Amino acid sequence: MLPIIFLIIFILILVFVFFPRLLVISRWHHLFDKFQFSVQDFYNEVERGIKERELPGVYIFRTEHPEQSVLLAQREYLRVRYEHLIFEICASPYGKGSFVSWWLYRSVSYFEAKAAQSNSTSAAIYESLATKTMYQMDKATMFKESVHLAVTKAIEVMSTAKGYRTLSEIEMIPKDSV
Repeated sequence: MLPIIFLIIFILILVFVFFPRLLVISRWHHLFDKFQFSVQDFYNEVERGIKERELPGVYIFRTEHPEQSVLLAQREYLRVRYEHLIFEICASPYGKGSFVSWWLYRSVSYFEAKAAQSNSTSAAIYESLATKTMYQMDKATMFKESVHLAVTKAIEVMSTAKGYRTLSEIEMIPKDSV
């Protein structure tokens, strides 16, 4: 019985130490008042925009996240991955309107996450310190901008098709860069 308890404790330690964590780098969102559109059409348009840019090493797929709890309804997200960076893009009806949001994460180890928290550094500063070269930072920035452009272009396509106004330049700026 004692070896089983030690084995369980050992497995838990391994999961906590080596299971990757997600560190938020940036996020963006927009509420479309009294404007609804097809979520699937939006995701297809974003995918098309990313694919036409021919970004190297980028993987696009759909994933589901719980709306409130693991046992309740699931919400489909569009996930875009490049190396250690992960975009989660969400489009959803909201009241009489819709919203679009994205979260940009960096996959980090337990130790990296603890270092970022213990030093009270923001995720952006930690990201720049943890990235090895200027070229890697440039590639990460270009990935972020390319996906964001695909999202805003998809919004423009959907808005124009339904006669809704397009976003202003200020509305396109990520609101909560961390």
